[in-house]
This record gives sequence, C-alpha cells and structure tokens, in this order.
Amino acid sequence: MSRSLRSFASRPLAVVGLLVLFLIGAVALAAPYLYPGDPLDTVAQPLLWPAQVAQYPLGTDALGRDVAAQIAHGARASLTTGFAAGLIGVLLGTVLGAVAGYFGGWADDVLSRVTELFQVTPSFLLMIVIVALGSPSAQVISLAIGLTSWPTVARLVRAEFRTLKERDFVLAARTLGFGNARIILREILPNALAPVIVTATVLVATAILMGASLAFLGLADPNTVSWGSMIGDGRGLLRTAWYLTALPGFSLTLTVVALNLVGDGLTEALNPRLRELVA
Repeated sequence: MSRSLRSFASRPLAVVGLLVLFLIGAVALAAPYLYPGDPLDTVAQPLLWPAQVAQYPLGTDALGRDVAAQIAHGARASLTTGFAAGLIGVLLGTVLGAVAGYFGGWADDVLSRVTELFQVTPSFLLMIVIVALGSPSAQVISLAIGLTSWPTVARLVRAEFRTLKERDFVLAARTLGFGNARIILREILPNALAPVIVTATVLVATAILMGASLAFLGLADPNTVSWGSMIGDGRGLLRTAWYLTALPGFSLTLTVVALNLVGDGLTEALNPRLRELVA
C-alpha cells in the first residue's frame, strides 16, 4: 500500500486532481459558513456582472441572487449527489458481482441476465422514470443514478472473483474450513478492491454529470441549488449574461476532470504492471 501511495504521489497530474477535489470539497463544506442563509434569496440588483460590485465577486443572476453563494452551495449539492450515487452503485455492484463470481451456477446466470437487462436499458431514461415516479429530492436522484450505474462494477467484480477464487490462498482457506462469507470478505474481496476503487472515481464523475443533467431538465428539488439547475436557469441569457452558465459549467467541468485525473493516477498506482512500466 505504501508503494502504491508513493507511486500515486509521483504523478503530478493525479496530485493536482486530488488537490482540486479537496479544494472543491472544502468550499462545499464551508458553504453554510461562507454564505449563511438561503442562496436562492434575492440580495442585490439583478444581472450584476462579476467584479462589478465587490460584495458580489461573481455577480448576480436574473433574480438578483448571489452567484458565488449558489456556486458554493451548488458544490455541496452536486458532490453529495455524486458521491452518494457512486456509493450506492459500488456497493450494489460489488455485492451482486461477488455472489455471481464466487458461487457461479444459477446465481451467476440469473445475475448476469439482470446485469445485461440494465445495460441494454437506456440509463438516463430509466433515471427520469424513477425520479418521476418518486420525487425530485436528492435522495431519490442519488438512488436513481446508483441503480443505473451498478452493472459496470458488477461485471468487473464478477470477473475478479472468478479469477481469484481459484488461487492457492483461497484453496488453502477452504482446506482450513473457512466459511464462504469469510473467504469472500477477508480473502478475495481485499484482493479485488484495486480495480473497484478506480472504477468508483469514474462512477462518481458520471453521477455528478447525470445529477446535473437531471437538474438542467428541472428534475431536481426546486428549493435546492445545484450546478445543473444554475446552468438551466441561465440558458435563456447566454447572449447577454453568459457568465450565469459559464461559471457553474466551469465548476462542473473542473470537478469531473479532477476526478478523472485521480482515477488515472489510481489506475497506474494500483496496477503493478503499469507501475513497473512507468517506473
């Protein structure tokens, strides 16, 4: 593990991506203290441009709301949705993939067919249906994104378990009388976590984009500001006040790029073959 950390730290782009994520996360956590009150409240004259008034460095929108406050609180909402959805997808995919890969037989056949069913169904359309049937709350949106993102993890974990269950250390554990649960959780799963961790960064980035897309379409809590809803609100003023979409769009892009850089760094750091090639 220490070798992997050193390998990750030796990659400047991965470190920059991690620092950017920490900075965005710090802004999201500090949003209630930096900008107390409701970020959707009208606080000044509408459509003040960035730096036009020192009190509002990023300007105001068409309703006179502070754009900087919305960016900070939007980071909180977007990151929460992304990480919650990513966690749901990783947990569900890991459990189903582990069961299918370890036990095989009918369990593998059933779970493989379910995975294929989810993969051939348009994920964004399925998300819209789930949110429409439920409610446009952060919890429902996170659940909808998580329920459509788990097949990638499931197929990856299934392949890892099918390979690892035939290794000598697993056969030794069976010889010693270890139960299936202990073999799965303590013997195989720790050795299969590296690709899952890398895939998790991609899932979180995708979940943030999907959450922003739903908010852009108006399928989000109208009482909660997010980067997607800010882009949707500002699209009608692209010619006269382009900053209303550019600023949240830049924040969204920066977050996704940072996650991808971290994912690339983890791929090289946790893959022994790539680590040796780079070294």
